[in-house]
Amino acid sequence: MVDKIIFPKDVVVGKFYSVPHVLAYEFYGHTNIPIPINTPLHEDKDYINFNVLHFHIDWRFLNTKLYTDCCIDMHEPSYEIKSQVKDVLIIESAALGKLADTKVFYKNVKCKRSYNNNIFHIEFPIMYHCNWPTKLQIVFCGDHLRINENGQYVCPHKGAIVDLNHKDENGHAVCPAHLLRFNTQTLKAITL
Repeated sequence: MVDKIIFPKDVVVGKFYSVPHVLAYEFYGHTNIPIPINTPLHEDKDYINFNVLHFHIDWRFLNTKLYTDCCIDMHEPSYEIKSQVKDVLIIESAALGKLADTKVFYKNVKCKRSYNNNIFHIEFPIMYHCNWPTKLQIVFCGDHLRINENGQYVCPHKGAIVDLNHKDENGHAVCPAHLLRFNTQTLKAITL
């Protein structure tokens, strides 16, 4: 497992950053491709019942070709975002074998897009509407965002970096990994 990962801070679209990546052996038809990540390696046994080691993908830094291949349905006249996209990079599957490496390396890459404020409604509707986000909200309600050694806000659940500019339709900061919402004034997790 990875002890410490340094994630980029105060990210602005169009600028370059040293971004943590892992090698995916297979990703939407692409092989041996570096994938940017925004969480430490973890499982989600509690609340989510996802007992598989994984990283979460940092869509802001994914190259445009991969983003288009896995997120955008080019067959739709309006180029709609696909209704189902996996947001995790699974390390190993019983059915498929080893899918990605756990070794983190850094690449200097451009931030190509912001987090989509409606990402979980549009890209991950089944995940958004299942009951585990509600369970997490109840358990972590009132917990504060922590600040890591780089001065970044970190989610109290699994340590994902939370960008206070990534807000939902109600103005709450959103954890890009596990959907927890935070009041941007108090920095406390809330329930919806």
